[in-house]
Amino acid sequence: MTATAAAALGSQTWNHGVTSLSEFVAAALHARAPQLAVHWQTRAVAATPRQDAPAGAVASGPEAVVRALAAGLTKDAWPAGEVMRLGWSSGVAAHGAGLAIPHVQRDADLLLAVLLAEAERVVADAPADVAATPAAALALARRLQRLAAGHAQAAVAGFLHAQRESLRTRWRTLRHDLRNPIGTIQSALALMDDEALPVESRQHPRMRAMVARNAGTLAQLITDGLDDRAAASVLAAQQAVSLRALADAARREVRDAARDAGCEVDVAHVPDEPPTTVEPATIELALTVLMLAGLAQARRGDVLRVDRPSPAAGRASSGAPVLRIARLPADAPESAPDADDGAPRWDAAGVTLAAALLAAAGGRLTTGAPGLSRADDAAALDDAPALHLLLPDLAADDGGAA
Repeated sequence: MTATAAAALGSQTWNHGVTSLSEFVAAALHARAPQLAVHWQTRAVAATPRQDAPAGAVASGPEAVVRALAAGLTKDAWPAGEVMRLGWSSGVAAHGAGLAIPHVQRDADLLLAVLLAEAERVVADAPADVAATPAAALALARRLQRLAAGHAQAAVAGFLHAQRESLRTRWRTLRHDLRNPIGTIQSALALMDDEALPVESRQHPRMRAMVARNAGTLAQLITDGLDDRAAASVLAAQQAVSLRALADAARREVRDAARDAGCEVDVAHVPDEPPTTVEPATIELALTVLMLAGLAQARRGDVLRVDRPSPAAGRASSGAPVLRIARLPADAPESAPDADDGAPRWDAAGVTLAAALLAAAGGRLTTGAPGLSRADDAAALDDAPALHLLLPDLAADDGGAA
């Protein structure tokens, strides 16, 4: 099937003489491509919050992606290549929008989930003369998964390519900027060593001032261009997002685990405003890991509550924002932490991973207890009544939370 034939797929009416399940589902997906594309974008933005959520930031031409995947269910080679091309464009567009690799991967996962759910509905309503056998349905799902995997692989590759080009441009500019003061210093030193010049010229205060001025410029360029925050600005995709949206996304990820544990995850007390500039994908992952670490040790009926401490305690001493997560028994007062029954309150491996994620993003996981050193605080994390996520403070000189 050519590109023209693929475009015609959605306009065709179902021919009851055709009994291919894949073609039947392909036609249905193609006909619903605009609605499925909007649903995909809406779910993607909710699942992995991003700054302003601009239309089209989820993918480059989301409707075209859905149509290409639908066409790929037919027996033709063209759509698979088109899916890869659109995936590459999606990855490049995601980098241009300031997103991160987790955004790209989550968006691709949700694309597959949306299409599988729609395919399931279509198969359930298929007419009797369509060969909707279990084997045919599984073959259809496998083909759709392979196509979506190709799209995801190309999207990640496109993102990394754009990131690599951005890094090359940044380092090329920095090398040029560094060479200028270095060249001036080298020229000044050569003149100061040139015995053919009068001594008063070689030792003139302007020579020393020139060297000192360019040495200062060199030091500033190194500080601005090579410190940790400069690298993070290229690789970490910091954005101003709502902490409530991040908490909602993490809660959505642990929904099945919470149901299995017989617990509730409450994020209603996390304020929606003002937005906080963080690396959203990493912070959301750290919060998800902590929720799972609490659910792993929770008793049925417990509540995992995420909130912001009181205004006086809601920010670290450096000004960094703070989130708190606590496990509450079902019959306890809202502010009372889980009673101590001798068992750890948090899964140790999960706490360790969350702490590492926060540290990588410039933040810190702490018990929030006063008077503890960093070492004592870290040792007490697994059994703390509540854990505090000190988020990165962009105003701090070192780019990290205090």
